[in-house]
Amino acid sequence: MKELVSVIMTAYNEKEDWLRLSVESILEQSYKDIELIIVVDNPKNKTLVEVIREIQGNHDNLKVIINKTNIGLAMSLNEAFKYANGKYIARMDADDISKLDRIEKQVELLKNKPEIALLSSTSIKINEEGDLLKEQSSIGTRDFNQIKNSIKYTNFMVHPSWLMRRELFENLNGYRDFECSQDYDFLLRAISNNYQMLLIDDKLINYRVRKNSITTAKAFKQFLIAKYIKKLYKQRRLSNNIDDFSKKNLDHYLHINNYESSFHKEKYNNSLKKFNQIKSAGTTVSRMVSLINCFFYSSYSREILFNYLRYRLASR
Repeated sequence: MKELVSVIMTAYNEKEDWLRLSVESILEQSYKDIELIIVVDNPKNKTLVEVIREIQGNHDNLKVIINKTNIGLAMSLNEAFKYANGKYIARMDADDISKLDRIEKQVELLKNKPEIALLSSTSIKINEEGDLLKEQSSIGTRDFNQIKNSIKYTNFMVHPSWLMRRELFENLNGYRDFECSQDYDFLLRAISNNYQMLLIDDKLINYRVRKNSITTAKAFKQFLIAKYIKKLYKQRRLSNNIDDFSKKNLDHYLHINNYESSFHKEKYNNSLKKFNQIKSAGTTVSRMVSLINCFFYSSYSREILFNYLRYRLASR
């Protein structure tokens, strides 16, 4: 007997063809016991609402919630969960594309591995036109210990590829109200509560990279928020699984770390470029030169470099 999977998605400013491809990739899954719940977090986007309503007219298993005001991704996902009836909860973004056997493969894995609370997959990056940008390198399946040891340095679990057990979402009270990296906070809180997870080396998602995405437009702020999330993780390890997260404390952290400073934004973005030059260097000599340049450029470039090296060592 199949169990219901609730797929939660938010929509804000996606192009019509992106949205249609994304929704179709879920509604046409080989695993049929699915409900898709879309929260529109931009009620002023009438075109988006009309397209979703049109699709809904042809699918009884599509639920649509229109937020009265913009409340952000994290809170919109929590809103979607209120309408979810599934034993399993899947994530999906309104501009990405799931492979048609994604849910079937993931449900089968969770059925066979009752100790796993959440699993994620690798992905293929595509651009706004749908062209292949980069296929994620083969990493092999990563078990919980490998994930636990390495994810404290960087988040490598592609959010729209997740499938989790309902109890995990309920017991963590969903997402916390972060502007970005709310998925990273969710994962680290799951680890703090000893929930096991699995990363499978099966590219089940085409992940769309957008020019105006939060990772490109607000890279420095996302970097700082991720640092704050790591700080909370360390707090929980030292204080009986309790941290001091609040919007006020987050705002204070961002303020003292100069998140609005043009100088620091530029310094961080240049640091990221220095780091990427290491990975793109063609020869051993040029790679060493790039590494030295990255190390001495700024404290940001050193932090990026050390996080990467720690991650690589921990994930072996």
